[in-house]
Amino acid sequence: MSAARRAWAKASGRLGQSRQAAQFAYHRRIARPRGVRPRGEEPLLDLDGWIERVGPASRIVVVAAGPTANDLEPRAGDLHVTTNSAEAKVADHPYVYFLAEGLHVVRYLNRGPASDRCRGVLLRTAAEGLPALQGEVARRAVEHVRTHRRDVPEVVASDREPEGIERATWDQLNAVVQERLGTPLRQYNSGIGATYVGYVLASTLGVPLHLYGLDAAWAARSTSTARRWPRRRWSATGCGERSPSCWPTSTGSSSSRW
Repeated sequence: MSAARRAWAKASGRLGQSRQAAQFAYHRRIARPRGVRPRGEEPLLDLDGWIERVGPASRIVVVAAGPTANDLEPRAGDLHVTTNSAEAKVADHPYVYFLAEGLHVVRYLNRGPASDRCRGVLLRTAAEGLPALQGEVARRAVEHVRTHRRDVPEVVASDREPEGIERATWDQLNAVVQERLGTPLRQYNSGIGATYVGYVLASTLGVPLHLYGLDAAWAARSTSTARRWPRRRWSATGCGERSPSCWPTSTGSSSSRW
């Protein structure tokens, strides 16, 4: 790469970071929540209650922002699981919105989902052992769900506090993944996190799981994780019992199905 190209790439990266920092600051300090009402006496949802509210579905389809998302062909009965800016790809179809990154979490807290086709929102906000800013994001997510509500069912999974329904949801999500997949939940990025949520939904509802748009995530994963998450077809049927149908068989498809 020439010196001019290196300088351009460096400047572009800084510009992107500056734009994200400005958006983060705006949603943290200036923007005010829209479309929220006081929670009142309405009880908080746990993971089981949330799944009951967002179902049913004939397929669970995870949609991230990678190139294979362009191959998506929605079907009647599909429930999509999407994250971050990939929400725009499924805004005309039923979907669940998963968020974990600070900018996208605080932006959601202020604006809500971008479409009335959203069936549910799951915010997974880690705080333990992370910088104070991430702890603030987790605090705001927990405070939001405890004091406000939207028409769409929202649930927060957070390790910020040792007790409470948010910590119980965090522990339950981790436990379900550990029990059914035999591996801890390791969220390397939002696309992988959405895949875990899609798997939990598919295995609980007993329906197939399809993956689109995770192309950009493959290179970022470790070798050990790559063996666990191949670009192949999987079946969600029977995964609670760790049956052989949970393990991959090659399909040659550009998308994946569990």
